[in-house]
This record gives sequence, C-alpha cells and structure tokens, in this order.
Amino acid sequence: SLIRAHGARSMHHTCGSVFSLIPRLIEAGVDILNPIQPTAFQMEPERLKAAYGDKITFWGGIDTQEVLPRGSRARVAEHVREVLDVFGRDGGYVFAPAHVIQTDVPPENILAMYEAARTH
Repeated sequence: SLIRAHGARSMHHTCGSVFSLIPRLIEAGVDILNPIQPTAFQMEPERLKAAYGDKITFWGGIDTQEVLPRGSRARVAEHVREVLDVFGRDGGYVFAPAHVIQTDVPPENILAMYEAARTH
C-alpha cells in the first residue's frame, strides 16, 4: 500500500515454477511478475493468462533455455508470435526474454526475437 500511495507499482522477481504462489503475490500487492519462465512446471503462458491475466502483469516468457539458443530464426519468430498472442491479449504484458540472454544464444536469434516482436 505504501508503494501504491506514491503512485508506483511493484515488481517481484521469481524464477521457476511459482504458479501456486501467484495468488499470494497478488494478495501481497505485487503488480508485475518477473520473469516468466515458460519451460517451468505450470508456467505456460496460456495457463498463466487464463488464471491471473486480469490480476497481474507478466514480464518475460520468451524461452531462453531452448528456443533462443537452439531454435532457427523462423522458430524464434514463431515462438515470439505465440507468446505475444497469449500474453498480449487485453494488455498486462512486458515483452522480454524469460531471463538473461546467455552467450550460447546466436546474435541472429536475438535480432529475430526483437524483429518478430516489432512486426507482430
């Protein structure tokens, strides 16, 4: 309530599977959940958006474990469109990778990620 009294929003960083904790985070006043790790148990964008999409903003969701490091440019673009179609519906989403982009991600896949987001 102190944060909101000053016109600000709160963001909470969690990694992995936190689906069952999200109601408590919302109750505690968390506005933004960062990052969304889509490969973790029960953290699929569709599940998150359906359950909590009208109560909290999601940050992340672009897979940094499989798609970005090992996917083709086409697969990266497809993944970005899929995530945007789900999380971008009715707002409440900050486009970002699920976590820090590591050195195993080809630069062309980083470019493909942002190009797909910009054009979708």
